[in-house]
Amino acid sequence: MLLFTNGYVPPIPHPRRCYELGRAIRKIIDGSERKVLVQATGGMSHFPGTPLYGEVDEAFDNHVLDLLSKGEAKALATMSPEEILRKGNGELVNWIITAGIIGDGVKATVVEYVRLWHIGLGYAYWKVR
Repeated sequence: MLLFTNGYVPPIPHPRRCYELGRAIRKIIDGSERKVLVQATGGMSHFPGTPLYGEVDEAFDNHVLDLLSKGEAKALATMSPEEILRKGNGELVNWIITAGIIGDGVKATVVEYVRLWHIGLGYAYWKVR
């Protein structure tokens, strides 16, 4: 199954709804006997197609990764869509859906954060079951 999420053009989905979508997907997974791999992608802070292109909010990106590593990803769902877009993190909605699938309290392993000239890239994973 592929799921495409609008992380660029307002209005982006509300982070709370993204987390709830993840929880609903988790119910489906839990009802299956199959092994499941959940993979989400999305850049961290960047501002494609705007005058801010080239700006990167490393502090916010690292804050997000810190929340994931502490098992507190649900906190991201409390942000408004406007806050996320102001930070250049529209694609964070994909991470929030994944966090909903994983569930709160599960700590992610943060592998690396790389700042390129125009984007922050974070790499993390959760291992469940």
